[in-house]
Amino acid sequence: MSCEKVMYQLLVELQDFSAAHRLIKGYTGKCNHLHGHNYSLRIIVAARCLDDNDLVVDFSVVRKICNAWVQHHIDHCTLVYEQDEALLSFLKNHAQKHYLLSGNTTVECLAKEIYRQLSAVIANIHQKDAASFYLSQVELWESQQCGVVYTATQIERRGVLCG
Repeated sequence: MSCEKVMYQLLVELQDFSAAHRLIKGYTGKCNHLHGHNYSLRIIVAARCLDDNDLVVDFSVVRKICNAWVQHHIDHCTLVYEQDEALLSFLKNHAQKHYLLSGNTTVECLAKEIYRQLSAVIANIHQKDAASFYLSQVELWESQQCGVVYTATQIERRGVLCG
């Protein structure tokens, strides 16, 4: 295993996914109405050490397991703020796929949730010592102009003001 003072960062583009949502927590603009986005998602997996094959981790392994989580849990679902009782009741009564968020269903909150979930998924890769690489960043775009970068320590908005 080769370790360096520098950091390796794997950039992995995941499959786009679609989801509906509405913003109700203190929001009164047009996004208060149920609508959808085609999201683009990129993650960064970081490490200081390479394995015996001079890899951080195989791109295809990361892409496969992360895409599987995204497609199973949030693709073609309705994102729901856990206190949006009217929407949640409708979705449950009509057996509609949905995913609960503890905060408003903003791209910021969704990026944080994806980070939380994919961090656990990546930590479970058994190809090598899971402590040697980790999810560093999630970059989530709700349109071509609006996106967010989430790391464990900060959120950075990208593009024009998202609504």
